[in-house]
Amino acid sequence: MNFDRCRFSLNVLESSLIAVGGENSEGLFQRLDDGNGNHEAQNVATVERYDVNADSWTILSSMPEYRSQHAGATYENHLYISGGIDQYGNVLDSFYDYDVGTDKWMKICNLTPRADHVMLRIDKKIFICGGWEEVNGQRRLISAIECFDVKNSTINIITYVPTPRFHAGITLINNKIWIIGGFSADGEEDFQFI
Repeated sequence: MNFDRCRFSLNVLESSLIAVGGENSEGLFQRLDDGNGNHEAQNVATVERYDVNADSWTILSSMPEYRSQHAGATYENHLYISGGIDQYGNVLDSFYDYDVGTDKWMKICNLTPRADHVMLRIDKKIFICGGWEEVNGQRRLISAIECFDVKNSTINIITYVPTPRFHAGITLINNKIWIIGGFSADGEEDFQFI
């Protein structure tokens, strides 16, 4: 890739891989340490595309907001990105559409703020599941599952997960969404594997 990155999203769009946002090591060298030798990574808004056939990376239009720990899903020639964390550590509630044909980003709407969540597209619907947000300085797990209807460009909460989690896996089998693993927690110090 053209940029080092972690905590980014990687999606298949047409015959390419699209890497969006994340944190990179550039911030480790640009920022001064805090006096204790600790450094903070820098969130990035850059987007790049890997053409599998040409074996090459190309820079695309950057996202309008810096973000890491977000989620992504694709439908036809569009990439959808939700939530994440900005460069100041704030949990984001924005939902964006990237059109590969025009190389443009468009904000669609706001949703429940969430980071470290997952997304899954089924037909013309994108399901946004799990993650966490901060309320009064405390992490709160998100139990709401939101559904974005691509055809109608609407988003709604459709159900709630009885055991909310973040950093989970998600897939579809036999018309059922499976959310497996991840962390659950009552407080930031109480994370448990599920």
